[in-house]
Amino acid sequence: MKPLKNLRRHLAHYGLGKTLLFGFRYLQFFYHGRIRCRPTVLRKLPGFSMILSTTLRGVSKALYIYGERELDMQLFLREALKPGDRTLVVGANIGHNVLTQATIVGPRGFVFTVEPDPRNLPLLWENIRLNNLESRISVEQCAIGERSGT
Repeated sequence: MKPLKNLRRHLAHYGLGKTLLFGFRYLQFFYHGRIRCRPTVLRKLPGFSMILSTTLRGVSKALYIYGERELDMQLFLREALKPGDRTLVVGANIGHNVLTQATIVGPRGFVFTVEPDPRNLPLLWENIRLNNLESRISVEQCAIGERSGT
């Protein structure tokens, strides 16, 4: 019954048109990953483009279907950051928040980022290069925490 509950929630929140669009994008995402066996797809998002994984679980599916993710965080970043700022992203994943912040802080700003998961790093670097932001972003592969270990 979960798909039906999700459908009702989408219809109530987005209306029929957007719900159908999201359903179509879900089928496209499934088609690329499972039928065509393409491990990545390119998606234009507001302000930049991203290469998304069809095989890793996580943010890629939401970004492909909805074209956005964590809207409250995106709105906060647009209000809190300004051109020329320096910022730190802990847990960069494949780079959605990193690219958002680099776009906001502009060529005079800088984004320091940390990503511990080696599965995310190739896509993170590809997304940074795709948007020509290498000069505004540094990436360190490590975890930040109170103590060593997992």
